[in-house]
Amino acid sequence: MSFSDSVRSFQETSNIMFPQVLNNNGTLCLVYRKVKFKQEDKDFINELKEYWHCDTVLKNNDEFYFCKKVEDIEFEEINNEQLIENENEEPRSENEL
Repeated sequence: MSFSDSVRSFQETSNIMFPQVLNNNGTLCLVYRKVKFKQEDKDFINELKEYWHCDTVLKNNDEFYFCKKVEDIEFEEINNEQLIENENEEPRSENEL
């Protein structure tokens, strides 16, 4: 069985209907796939991790969770008064942005 055939068979048997988020020591991870392995093959697990563009693999007994870390973002809260002020301002040119 080729690698792509193996991946297809795992995709058919390991779909997750709703996104699952795991807390891994304070880091949130979005579960992309959950797969059971009877025998651990680190090379194959790393190939799946790359194929599915995941950055983290978590293990619980014989289940492997292929995850993507949820990045923290910085944001500034905008209230209604700021929105009204911005609407009244003159539009800026591209050079001012």
